[in-house]
Amino acid sequence: MLSELDFSPSEAHAGFMKVLNRHLSVATIDAQGCITYANDHFCEISGYPRAELLGQHHNALSSGIHPSDFFKSMYEMALAGDVWQGDICNRAKNGLIYWLQTTIAAIWDADGILTMLVAIGTDVTAQKKKYEQLELLQVCIERTNDVIVITEAEPIDLPGPRIVYANQAFETLTGYSREEVIGKTPRILQGPESDRAPRDRIRTALSQWKSIREEILNYTKDGQKFWAELEISPIANEAGWFTHWIAVQRDITQRKANEEQALKLAFYDSLTGMANRRLLIDRLTQAIASASRTGLAGALLFVDLDFFKTINDTLGQNAGDKILKLVAQRLNSCVREGYTTARLGGDDFVIMLEDLSVDATQAALSVEELGNKISAAFMPPYQIDGKDYWISASLGATLFGPDRPLVDDLLKQAEIAMYAAKVAGRDILRFFDPRMQQAIDARVAMQDGLGLALKRREFQLHYQIQVDRAGKAVGAEGLIRWSRPGLGLVPPGQFIPLAEETGLIIPIGLWVLETACAQIKIWQQHEATRHLTLSVNVSVIQFQAPDFVELIRAVVTRHGIEPTRLMLELTESIMVKNVTETISKISELKTLGISTSLDDFGTGYSSLQYLKKLPLAQLKIDQSFVHGMLDDDREKSIVHTIVVLAQSMGMDVIAEGVETQEQYQLLLTEGCVKFQGYLFGRPQPLGQFEQNLRQG
Repeated sequence: MLSELDFSPSEAHAGFMKVLNRHLSVATIDAQGCITYANDHFCEISGYPRAELLGQHHNALSSGIHPSDFFKSMYEMALAGDVWQGDICNRAKNGLIYWLQTTIAAIWDADGILTMLVAIGTDVTAQKKKYEQLELLQVCIERTNDVIVITEAEPIDLPGPRIVYANQAFETLTGYSREEVIGKTPRILQGPESDRAPRDRIRTALSQWKSIREEILNYTKDGQKFWAELEISPIANEAGWFTHWIAVQRDITQRKANEEQALKLAFYDSLTGMANRRLLIDRLTQAIASASRTGLAGALLFVDLDFFKTINDTLGQNAGDKILKLVAQRLNSCVREGYTTARLGGDDFVIMLEDLSVDATQAALSVEELGNKISAAFMPPYQIDGKDYWISASLGATLFGPDRPLVDDLLKQAEIAMYAAKVAGRDILRFFDPRMQQAIDARVAMQDGLGLALKRREFQLHYQIQVDRAGKAVGAEGLIRWSRPGLGLVPPGQFIPLAEETGLIIPIGLWVLETACAQIKIWQQHEATRHLTLSVNVSVIQFQAPDFVELIRAVVTRHGIEPTRLMLELTESIMVKNVTETISKISELKTLGISTSLDDFGTGYSSLQYLKKLPLAQLKIDQSFVHGMLDDDREKSIVHTIVVLAQSMGMDVIAEGVETQEQYQLLLTEGCVKFQGYLFGRPQPLGQFEQNLRQG
């Protein structure tokens, strides 16, 4: 049959070589270890032209990863007449490493003299990287304190999704080994008192492929009950098909026990239904212990009605009780779930706030916000027997943190602060700590000043240079500064959060864009600066505005700039909400020619599933990783992973916070292409920046 086909040996050889060049890496090495032949695929993977490879010792491709005796044992096996097989790590011309699954055999001539070693390999770099990432992910999951269980995605109905993975925390909490539960359903944890209602809600959510969080009662292997806070989410593959469910559980047994104990005590005020003093003290004791563990501050807010005694004496106790009930309702309407409202007696009320913040000032701001809500809630009149009565309240607050203060001391401090509010004029809030009061007053003053800063032209843009691998300037980041009269430059970290809270970030962000585009226009007119890109930060609040893209288009058009010179830096929090809208907006910006960069990459919770869909131009390595990579191999691995991830997705990558030559050199080695940090220049006013730019 073969003789009937017009298939000459030369054509067969050519076809074989074509397939070989496309799929296999082939090289030969002489007895001295020098490369004598390399096929097209070998040259393509290594990045070296064939002319540069021939005659080179194979050590020129060494990555330095293998131990010193690795190649020695390889040659000894080949020279002994055996075929060596294994994975070899080489370094390409561009500095990146790659892996070849290699077979090596020795060739002798008729006289038994070694003529060459033939190495045939397959590129397994991608598989290696995926395996390393999976290993890293598995280590992280195994070391977490939360219980993690993964099940198959279907079927939802009986017998139910079966478990395919459970971590070490699962074994510790439930007493079941992984081997005992693999292939079984999570129903193995149910018991006689398991509530059906939350499980029905879970089944409904799963049938709709939705995430859900519930609190459920489960049982350990030896029959002990435990409460778990359970969050279940679907996992999709690259094609978008849901393949598994991941369930994260946290043991909340102690918390539930505390709640049940409090209910059994029934220590509530009979008039208002609020907690009474004894229950408040019990909960405050627990809150103090919690604050000592977590570092999150709590607070007591003492509320005393102004001139209530006069109303009570005039109208009588019955009318006074009606007012107290209405006061309790208004207070409860102001307090979010998890806080405790209590009546101590008479017209004295206390609100206990927990888990506010590790920062005392931020905790105090939360208390102030609640105080403002209470004051607003007290403004409408109280109707008693058809008549209107107006009652205000004096508020006193004190904070507590990890120093474990005494309960009685906290109550006294809050009461003292309340009396200070009465002395100051009533219907206001005062803090026990004068420094905290000063911080609140300073914040109010800053908010007032921030509202006028644009009109008074107090904002400035400072510029921090960005360079390429050769140290040449390729752009800058525009960083806003507030030159506040009498106080000097205010760092953005102090006023940007306030601007976002108050909505002032919208006009401030527009000013930054206008100023940046005006500067780009000026740079475009000069040969030395027309290549520069200017990056500016965009707040999530700005980005989420419906007309954001149109606003950017209008600003760019108004200034007549080349859109590619403008880079918008976004944070990972843009992906928290509407991912589809986010992708759409970034795509529209790309169509306009405007690039986007994902700032502080790696510090948030970016989903790779979404990241690969975002048409980003750049990833920005957070400075925390840059600072830590010299001393921590894990930080170095993260930097390497980000660089490789950016390259695989066709994105640019820039490292911020580069301060030393050692950091710069290591980033160069890892393949980073752009850099920003004090090593190259601090943020500077425009004049100083341009002067340094001219000086090179």
